Amino acid sequence: MFDVEKRTVEELIARYEFEPGLRDIYVEGEFDSDLLTASQAKNANEQYIYSIGTVDIPAALLQSYSLTSGNKQRVLALAKELNRNLEGNFQYLCLTDRDLDFWFQGLEDIRNHKWTEFSSIELHFFNPDFLRHYLFTVCRTKISCFESFLSSFTGILSMAFALRCVDRELGLNLSWLALEKCLHKCTNQVIRFDLEDYISRTLNKNGMHSELDRFNKSYKIWITKLVGDPRQHIRGHDFVHLLSWTVKTFSGVKDVSTETAVYRMFINSALNDTNISAEIAA
Repeated sequence: MFDVEKRTVEELIARYEFEPGLRDIYVEGEFDSDLLTASQAKNANEQYIYSIGTVDIPAALLQSYSLTSGNKQRVLALAKELNRNLEGNFQYLCLTDRDLDFWFQGLEDIRNHKWTEFSSIELHFFNPDFLRHYLFTVCRTKISCFESFLSSFTGILSMAFALRCVDRELGLNLSWLALEKCLHKCTNQVIRFDLEDYISRTLNKNGMHSELDRFNKSYKIWITKLVGDPRQHIRGHDFVHLLSWTVKTFSGVKDVSTETAVYRMFINSALNDTNISAEIAA
């Protein structure tokens, strides 16, 4: 991503009033920008993809839409403010992850805004063929049965998503313990997540152990709701974290075991990927 001077929302409003045909795209972070740029490398149309970090989103604007200061909320604030101030047809686009919104209030319809196809844009890489290639060929992990591993891997990520749903439903705003603190390699083919210990330690960390019973009751309900395509109930950051942990734990190539390495491999693998580029198709 090239360096750009941070622009104000007012400047962007004027920019699109003057040139409504500009195909500017605003995403949550630099990874999203790099991934989408790679996915449409062959496209000849002039299209610029910007991280929301290149736009000055004032705290007052976030507050006016009852949004917090995260990157996703900043993109949503930009989409709402452009929609409020511009009349007519425009080609700019704001893209945000579905994340938990899909499971709560639903996906709000905002002009010139799209939600990702899956929970997070990283989930385009959650498929057996890619994971088998990544873990065995690229990272040379020592996993004896891929199918058993994938089942345990998917289950843990769904548990982690359910925990986030509980936190949101109960309004606890928890600071989370790293998943790896309660992950265990059972054999050369499966991993285990000590869910009970994780919940207890996370609540203790936040001084909320009194919420344990209420938390567990909500979790039992949420985990039964998360059915169907797992790409709709896995968080991208958890996916990357668990992949990184797997490479380290199952004796993979050390140099490609970091989360940064996983993200950069995703970007490399996205080259001219039409499924990913469809996220920002007109």
